[in-house]
Amino acid sequence: MNEVAQKRIKELKEKITAAVAGNLGASFAENTRARLTLLLAEAGLQHSEGIVFSYLQNHPEQEEAIIAGSKFGSEEIETFLLDLLKQQRSAHRDLIVEQLGMRKKPELVGKLQPYLADADRHVRFQTANALFNIGGKEAALALCEYISDPDEWISMTILRLLCIMRELESIPILIEKYHQDEDLRRKALMISFLARFRSVTLLPIFDEGIQARDARLRANSIEAIGNLSLTPDEIKGRVEEHLHDPNNRIRANAILAIAKLEPEKIKPEIQEMVASNDVQLRRSAAFILGMIPSGEYHDLGAALVADKSEVVRKRMIQSLRNFSSEFVFNQLDLALSDQNKWIRKHAIDMAARLSKFPHKKILGLLKTERAAPNLEACLNFFTFHPIEEALTAIKLHVKDRRLPVVKALLSAVAAIGGVEGVKSVAPRLEQRDPQVIRALSEILIKAGERKILEDLVERFAQLKHENQVEALIPSLTSSLKIIEQGDSMPEPLLKSFEKIEVSERPLAPARPPVPVAEPSESEDALPPAVDEVLKESREEASDYEESDEIDLDLDLGSGAAGDAEMPGLLSLGDLGGGQPTEEKPVRKPVKKPVSEKPKVSPHYRAGLKAYNVGKYKKALVEFGRLLETEQKPPNNVYLYMGLMQCEQENYEQARDYLQTFLGKEPDHSRANFVLGKVYRQLKLWNGLIEVYERFIGGELEASPKMKTKIYHDLGIACVLVARYERGAQLLDSLLKLQPDDAEIGYYLALSHFHMNKISSAGQILHQASKTATGNKRISKLIEALAIKVRSGGI
Repeated sequence: MNEVAQKRIKELKEKITAAVAGNLGASFAENTRARLTLLLAEAGLQHSEGIVFSYLQNHPEQEEAIIAGSKFGSEEIETFLLDLLKQQRSAHRDLIVEQLGMRKKPELVGKLQPYLADADRHVRFQTANALFNIGGKEAALALCEYISDPDEWISMTILRLLCIMRELESIPILIEKYHQDEDLRRKALMISFLARFRSVTLLPIFDEGIQARDARLRANSIEAIGNLSLTPDEIKGRVEEHLHDPNNRIRANAILAIAKLEPEKIKPEIQEMVASNDVQLRRSAAFILGMIPSGEYHDLGAALVADKSEVVRKRMIQSLRNFSSEFVFNQLDLALSDQNKWIRKHAIDMAARLSKFPHKKILGLLKTERAAPNLEACLNFFTFHPIEEALTAIKLHVKDRRLPVVKALLSAVAAIGGVEGVKSVAPRLEQRDPQVIRALSEILIKAGERKILEDLVERFAQLKHENQVEALIPSLTSSLKIIEQGDSMPEPLLKSFEKIEVSERPLAPARPPVPVAEPSESEDALPPAVDEVLKESREEASDYEESDEIDLDLDLGSGAAGDAEMPGLLSLGDLGGGQPTEEKPVRKPVKKPVSEKPKVSPHYRAGLKAYNVGKYKKALVEFGRLLETEQKPPNNVYLYMGLMQCEQENYEQARDYLQTFLGKEPDHSRANFVLGKVYRQLKLWNGLIEVYERFIGGELEASPKMKTKIYHDLGIACVLVARYERGAQLLDSLLKLQPDDAEIGYYLALSHFHMNKISSAGQILHQASKTATGNKRISKLIEALAIKVRSGGI
């Protein structure tokens, strides 16, 4: 970081400090004054220490005061905090211990150790964490003395921290505590923590645990032994007998231990787990596949991705990171259509890690997902895969008020459209929410918009209204944390701080004036001397980067409004565009206008005429122009566009138009029916099920012909997503009406086969094979299933 950047950052901190100091004298609520004090400490200027310490002395009951005081390393503040800690009636004693631990001073170990025996369990908990933060042999031995705390929350915390610290001097004490404890659950946890030492001296404990009756104790002991530096024979002799244990964790840990020694030996064991009827065994198999080399296990991974149990599918999706990209692409395509929203979310997260993952599927989900975690995952995908095509779909969610979604949306827009893209969505955000203001300012500042930060500071210095001051504190706090990163701050912002601007360059030495002749009265050109100066300025300015700053229009208002609203707090809709704020016109009394018929677009007329006579190509062009030119086109245009795109087999476009139409008219029967047909073509089975179940349930009306099609497609979709009972119910009803339909017979037999009704599956297949003549696809499917049926199952 160069001197220019250091100077600018120091000036910003000084301005913030001055503004905060001025507001501390205002008649604000004490909570607001406490937050201002913390902001003052975040600025970190040394001359602020006195103000912060004074506030801490007068208001030790405020959490922000304690945190603010801890920002300074003076002995005086440290002594004051230790004195507060000694007073049993002091507020936030646990916070005081936590802040003292963050100083990481070894000399504090002796002063904090007595609080491991404090009457307040929260103080004991934070003391343990404080000693862990300080670290070292003395801190570890101090923790060892209190490992038998009667509160299990504290004792297990101390044990976990000791095992992370891995101070060898603590091992004998931990072994002694293990033998003294009689609670099997705690002993199992202790084994798990002790395994982190990976010390052979602990082998006798693990050998004892592997012989225990408690399954958790045995599973954790096997895992610990597998991670020790023992000979292959020593590990196999202890672990091999547990490869067929009925407990899923014991078997999984045994397989993982053997996998490091004899990888070829474990495949039959994993195959057996995958084929098991026990959900937990299949889930453990999915876990194993994420921990071992995956080249030989693609078939097992694919089977678990399509497993009928949601917990198995979810675990397998998480394990896909261990597989090749090509395999993951194929499996995620299935997982992204899963009916379980969490499986879809994990699949989207996985897709975001793959540099060449096709974006169309995620773009479709971005338009249909409603759960915040899923929507956030879709937006994060486009942050890592900035594709301009996605920008329109992203902006559809700009009114979402859930903060994680807002943050993800801003990140995605910034990745695709840069600063200008963020500015385009800013006016539509909920700008009265301080956290939204913070998210917006963070994105812009990290993108290098230093002027945004400077304007925030300038406007904050002018604020007098308490609500407005409170609203900007989070933004300034996060901004200070960004610039405190120094050379590690985002590169665009660092360059912006380091850039030498024209106004900051050294002035050129004065030159003697050049005598010139007086221009005639009619001469329009600039005087030669002025023209020469301008030319020289332009030439000199070319050696520097010109400032391309933007002006953040923070319309502060008068501050006289009530507390319920914060008028004009941040006019972030005009983020530095340099445009004057548009004033609202003064209302004048006008005559009541004569009502006019609404104007109909010529594109709408032409499109409707072409649609009615079946000229779909022309209708698509006219309706497309209508959608481009009209802000609020008639909603039925989306219906017509969806129907025509479906007719022309452009199914993804058809889906988008129909979903837009149904957003306003969700009970339109024809639109829902066609959307179901589109979902079938796109193989979005869960979407099809959701739509067509509304017809079956009587929410939507359907003609007899439509009902037959609905039963047919819905039954097949249920079978394909492993809802075999529902699929069998629908297809059985339909087969009675259409006994010669081989496709219905095949899928009905398939559902019976998966429900272990092997006999009935065989009978249905036999009948279906008689009517499948001429249908090669169904005939091959029937033949393949018949082989499985004859063998008695999978």
